[in-house]
Amino acid sequence: GHPIGPSNIEAQQNSFLVLQDSIEESDITFLLTDSRESRWLPTLIAKARNKMLIDCALGFDTFVVMRHGMTESADKEALGCYFCSDVTAPGDSISDRLLDQQCTITRPGVAPIAAALAVELAVSWMHRPGAKPSDASDSIPGGGLSGTPQDTVPHQI
Repeated sequence: GHPIGPSNIEAQQNSFLVLQDSIEESDITFLLTDSRESRWLPTLIAKARNKMLIDCALGFDTFVVMRHGMTESADKEALGCYFCSDVTAPGDSISDRLLDQQCTITRPGVAPIAAALAVELAVSWMHRPGAKPSDASDSIPGGGLSGTPQDTVPHQI
């Protein structure tokens, strides 16, 4: 996204280590940040560390809440991620954009609704039968451990 000047390299490396340690020490990481770029690196770190991450991507009048799951083993089908289907790398999604095209502007009420749904998604995931790392079958109706809709955890809202 944004270039790092030579005078900021050490500070950026320290920020990266703090972020990495925070994700490593957490059971679930919530991303409620205001741009695509700010969600990319934490998503990548969580996936590499096999940690649960719930992402809230806010638009001007829409949002998506998505879980990036953990998998028990490499042979399990993994969940998709917010960035997997992007055709462009994370760049500057804020500068030189109209107000309704910026990720940082949201209609009042959308952010609290998205945050509440993110918490509900986390609670559903934590309290499903078996409470093991989730894979893509948890997103399919009837695909959970008991085969009932009650233990199905959606991939995104």
